[in-house]
Amino acid sequence: MGLILVAFLRRWTKNRISGLGSFLLGLAIGVAFHIQPALLPVMLGCMAFELWWSRKHRRWAYLSVLALGVVIACIPWGWRNYTAFNGLFFIRSNFGLELRVGNHEGAAAMIDLMVEQRDPLLLHPKSHLREARKLKEVGELEYNRQARDEALEWIRSNPGDFISLTLQRFVNVWAGP
Repeated sequence: MGLILVAFLRRWTKNRISGLGSFLLGLAIGVAFHIQPALLPVMLGCMAFELWWSRKHRRWAYLSVLALGVVIACIPWGWRNYTAFNGLFFIRSNFGLELRVGNHEGAAAMIDLMVEQRDPLLLHPKSHLREARKLKEVGELEYNRQARDEALEWIRSNPGDFISLTLQRFVNVWAGP
């Protein structure tokens, strides 16, 4: 994340942005997504800031070239996902599993507490043999879809608990546990 922020800061202060430089930065960011897909909001935020800050028409062109570099770097893994899982998704995703881990009956705002208390409803393939077998049986994409559906059902049934957990997590991130 720091490297992406430094690269964008350099772009903004250098004031000599080129098409090739934009494309290469896009490729580098696309490669970084293979390691950490959560960098996407950082990149989008930097791109939005650049558009707002610069307000020059050429910025659209340079940012489009940057985005093209990202897409080209992500195509091989996207194709792999499509052929291996028969579905399209960004780089990799266990969103459904993570959503279920954090949103179930008895969930705590901090996962450490649930692990420490050996929460029996903390269903994760890493710690539950039954879940690992289910993952192997149905496949990663379907497993994550099922986990997502379970979490969304719990959220719909328990909106107050969901809001409370979300607010607690927000406070934990910004003020500490």
